[in-house]
Amino acid sequence: MDYITPPDDINLNQTNDAQVNMPPMPTADDVVFCSDDFGQLVPVEREALLFRPAVYGILLENTQVLLHAHARTGRWHLPGGFVEREQAPDQALRLHFRSTTGMMPVIQSVAMVDDLFYYDGEQGYRLSALYYLVGRPSAGLANLIDFNNEARPEWVSLSTLDRLDMQFGFDAIQNAQLITQK
Repeated sequence: MDYITPPDDINLNQTNDAQVNMPPMPTADDVVFCSDDFGQLVPVEREALLFRPAVYGILLENTQVLLHAHARTGRWHLPGGFVEREQAPDQALRLHFRSTTGMMPVIQSVAMVDDLFYYDGEQGYRLSALYYLVGRPSAGLANLIDFNNEARPEWVSLSTLDRLDMQFGFDAIQNAQLITQK
């Protein structure tokens, strides 16, 4: 909604027949700033936010984590995505992880839960992101990673991974490392 600033010669505190009814200006309590894909903050009216749960899988092996490049930004992204209304979080994680990597993960434990405010270019979301530590199945073709997948998953060294290289989820990867070191 666009707001127009009235000219200086109109006194909005004075009531008369000529006064134009304007919608109230949003206050800081009415607006939430959401990050878009490029990290820019976008103001979104609080009432317009949609709540969406999302799930992401963290597969650590040796000193690497399995990531893929975000389609629009090229920044690293964990395999995962939105949980649909009819899905359980573990089901959604398995589907997203498999579509990105070609591998059906074994879900081990929750590494982190985080609230994110995200703007996709059209809609603002309050994401409740569930980050799961995952592993490979013990045998069979289900434990092979498809590096030719269009999402192009890659092993990324944990020692060179930087917060600024990630779309989001850096802290979840750090938590997952601490869990596996115990």
